[in-house]
Order: sequence, then structure tokens, then C-alpha cells
Amino acid sequence: MSALPNATDNEKARSNQLELAIETVEHVQRTSPESTAEEPEPHIHAKTWILLIVIVAVYFVQVLHVAGNALLSTSITAVTGGADQKIWLISTLAISAAALGAPVSQAADFWGRKWFVVGFTGAGCVGCLIASRAHSFGVVIGGQSIACLALGAQPLVHAIASEIIPRKYRSFAQASVNLASSTGGIVGILMGGALVRHSPQGFRVYFYITAGLYGTIGLVVAWLYRPPPRRLQVEMSQRQRLAELDWYGYALFVPGLILFSYALTSSTGVYRWSSPNIIGPLVVGVILLIVFVLYEWKVTTTGILHHGLFSRGRNFAICLALIFTEGLATDPYIPGRYSPAKDLSPMKGAARSYDILVPAILSFG
Repeated sequence: MSALPNATDNEKARSNQLELAIETVEHVQRTSPESTAEEPEPHIHAKTWILLIVIVAVYFVQVLHVAGNALLSTSITAVTGGADQKIWLISTLAISAAALGAPVSQAADFWGRKWFVVGFTGAGCVGCLIASRAHSFGVVIGGQSIACLALGAQPLVHAIASEIIPRKYRSFAQASVNLASSTGGIVGILMGGALVRHSPQGFRVYFYITAGLYGTIGLVVAWLYRPPPRRLQVEMSQRQRLAELDWYGYALFVPGLILFSYALTSSTGVYRWSSPNIIGPLVVGVILLIVFVLYEWKVTTTGILHHGLFSRGRNFAICLALIFTEGLATDPYIPGRYSPAKDLSPMKGAARSYDILVPAILSFG
């Protein structure tokens, strides 16, 4: 039986984590044009390009999945019932993407990214298969509650896309991720509308296709992505790594963001803004998120919002605020655009999303 880590071990673990955060910031700073100009021309193997395509395809199938859940919600409830609860088909995915990202990203610093991506993508496959065979709305929600775990790997897609290729091409890699997500939305709404044009049972085929994509991508990532162990994986024991996770931060951040996101998504047609079902979760969620920020600012230096990330200027904080604003403006809004109005066919209702997705594809250049 191993001995409990003493105070010195804990201080050493925190020091290692702080050094890792500083190294990350310095790594970003070294990606300037001046530093890349001095490097020799890198050679990228075909296997690396294939892996990059597969990694960005994770984002493609995730947005395909989100688009299908929203677009086909009317068709799904026409077969399984539960029309008054169909908002949960959208909420489960939107909320999981927001709530799981930060905890999964921090855990990946200690255990590596590979098996989080493979495992969560596999959950997407299993959940979509369950939903495809459902004959009741409860089973559909159960399947999507499993499949929504796949969206927890979203932040890791961005990290791996930049990790596997030289810094000269990293802007191209990040643009590819955005291209894949927008393309996934357009393919999803076109395919979903076509599958249910003649029968609402076509949603089953949609989930079959999504499950197949999740499963195939997960297997290819497991085969091709073989990164060396991260430094903290080698230097820290299992117990030390578990101790370094920001458990108090998770207890504030995850329920706060879930309640906040639930209030926003439910306000798109389920309840009025004046309803206690909106105001209650919204107020509690905002309070929890404010307490979370205060905790990360004043109580801990090595939590989800690691202070080392803010120690080299204001750029990181500014980018974080802009990304938060972008997500606040689009994530609760876009799924509603996928969902057709009562007087529109799925194809016509989905066409309302083109004004967002097409410009996103054009911005790839």
C-alpha cells in the first residue's frame, strides 16, 4: 500500500502544474512569424494528414449530431411521443458541450488526450444506436444522454489538431476545425430533411449514420494517434493527479453552467422569460458561476482557470472573454434555427440556418 503524499509532494505537484501552464504560454509565444522563419521546412507524412482529417471530422460529426437532434425533433416525437418535452433533445447536447469541456480539458493534462477522445466518441456511437431503436421518448432521451458525452471532447479536438502538425500549419489546422463544424451543420440539415421527407421513421437512419461515423472515427483515432506520455503523466502518481483536479471548481462550474444553459435553451419556446422555470435556474446558475469565478480568483491558483495562463499579459483573458461572448450569442441560438417551425417542412425550416453556416465556411479562407 503506497504512503499518503506529504506536503512536500503536494507542493512539488503544484509547482509542476504551474511550470506546465507557463510552458504552454511560452509555447504559444514562440509561434510568432519571427520564430517560425528560423525553422527548417517541416516534412509532414501522409499519416499525419490523415490523422488531422480524422480529428477535425470529430467536430464534423458532433455538429451533424446536434443539427439532427434539433431538425428531426418533430419527426422523432411524431413516432415516439413526448412532443412537449422535445426541447431536451437539444438541451442535452448543448449543455453537455458547455459543462464538460473545462473538466475534461484539465483531466487530459494529467492523463493525456487520446482516450478521452476515443472514449467519448465511442459513447456517441452507443447513444445514437440506442436512440435509433427507440419506440418511446424516454429511450431516445436516454440514448442522447449517453451520446452527449461525445461533445465533451470538443476542446481536445482543437488541441490535438495543433499538436500533431508543425506550428507553421497550425492556423490552417484551426481553420479546418471551423470548416468541419460548419460543413457538418449543412450536411446534417440537408441529410436529415431528406431522410424524413416521406416518413418520420427516417430519423432512425440518421442516427444509424451518426453512430457509424462516431464509431469509425473513434477507431481511427485510437489507431493513428499515439502521442508520447505527457510530463505530468510520468512525474505524478495516480493519487497525486486525482488530488490536483479542481473538485471544488467542478462543483460550482458544472451545475452553474448546466442551470444557466438550461434556462437559455428552455426560453426558446418551452417557457416564457417571466416563468419561475426560467428565472429560478437562471439566477441560481449565475450565482454559482460568480462564486466559481471568485473561488478561482481568490482561493486557488491551479484550478480550471490556472493563474499561470494569465501571468503573461492580457491576451489570454481577452480571448477567453471573446470566446465566451461568441458562445453566449450562438450556442443557445443556433439549435433553435435548426428546428423547423410548425408551418414549415424540415427542409424549409433548416434553410434558415444557411445564413450562419455558409459564411462560417467561407471564413475558412
